Amino acid sequence: MPYTPFDEKFPEIARKETRSFTPLKKAELAGDEFGLLELYCDEPGCDCQRVMFCVMSQLRSKPVAYIGYGWEDEKFYMKRFRFIDRDDVRELQGPKRRQ
Repeated sequence: MPYTPFDEKFPEIARKETRSFTPLKKAELAGDEFGLLELYCDEPGCDCQRVMFCVMSQLRSKPVAYIGYGWEDEKFYMKRFRFIDRDDVRELQGPKRRQ
């Protein structure tokens, strides 16, 4: 699945809605600011219902993490990706969501 930065397609919206954060308690992260850049699948005909967040470090001027998130339930991904097991579905969904 190819992913495209949201700001390439919708720069005005991205400029207003892009978020950043500054960690306060982790000494190794102190003094840095991190931006969350959204990337969406742009494969023609794909409806994977996923987003990737690229965590950019201001001090390092590069990505330091990627977080994948799928907002649909397990049944959706089991049906959409027929040859996939439950562990792979959890991977597609990303970090555990609170119920």
